[in-house]
Amino acid sequence: MLQLTNVFTSGDLEYFLHKGRLDCACVATSYTPVEMLNLISLLAKAAEKQSFLFPLIYLIDWRTPLPTLLGTHWAGKVGVVHSLSSAGEISALFARLHVQSQSGEAADHRPRQ
Repeated sequence: MLQLTNVFTSGDLEYFLHKGRLDCACVATSYTPVEMLNLISLLAKAAEKQSFLFPLIYLIDWRTPLPTLLGTHWAGKVGVVHSLSSAGEISALFARLHVQSQSGEAADHRPRQ
């Protein structure tokens, strides 16, 4: 099972990065451009420290009037999901990005019932 950890500030992210390894990063687009740049910079440093470029997934909230989506190709390991994404789209994205659980198995992204 894929483990998710909510991080709300760059300070939270720095604390988490000292504790563990990232297998994937999901970033909400509701941050200001400066906050987003700080988060992406921290994630890039974490990837360099881990010697592993984990997938980066932007989470778009369509209720945000001006979502911030920084342009990056993240070595092809970047994706976008939003509230209108179907379960199939999300599964296909995670398969393309090779998102796996910590046990090494492909993560199960089906909606829970």
